[in-house]
Amino acid sequence: MKIRQIVFALAFIAPLVTLPIEGFFNAPTEFVALSPEINNEWTPGAEWVDWRNGMSYSTSLFDQTVWMTANFSGISNQMSYQEAETAAPEGWRLPTSEEWNELLTTAGFSSDPNQIIPEAYYLFNFESKGYHDPLMGAIGVNEVGYFWVKSTDKEIGNYISVPNRELKYNRGKTSTAAKMAVRYVKD
Repeated sequence: MKIRQIVFALAFIAPLVTLPIEGFFNAPTEFVALSPEINNEWTPGAEWVDWRNGMSYSTSLFDQTVWMTANFSGISNQMSYQEAETAAPEGWRLPTSEEWNELLTTAGFSSDPNQIIPEAYYLFNFESKGYHDPLMGAIGVNEVGYFWVKSTDKEIGNYISVPNRELKYNRGKTSTAAKMAVRYVKD
């Protein structure tokens, strides 16, 4: 039995021994730090790079507002309202309710069930990560996208929810400790 194990192990190790090791021992030791200047040539529609961690985000212009069209993942994939406010890269912020209205109208969300889905719907990528409620745990994962909305002093904890493959959305209010996806708009 041990002979079989040895032969089996050698069969897997032998190809590893023949791998080229050039560069393994003389790998570069330089670390290339990113800086805010990495986005000096950035234009709406191009990838925007968060120089703090090297993550890049697709962007698009919808009705005079530049949006990140992918969920932001600075602290984690889902953030509390305060984390979302704090994690916003310089020059970006949470979208207001009015900006969400404009985006959703542009993306084809209306009361007309026979409306043809516009191209803008596919540019935004309404990822359905659900949200994490502090008391009930994960809700709506792979079924509904929940996104924070910039709150006013009177209204805090607002969000927009977008069910998968549907041209409808809901507004809601929840604890600011809940964790949701974050999209930012350019200031």
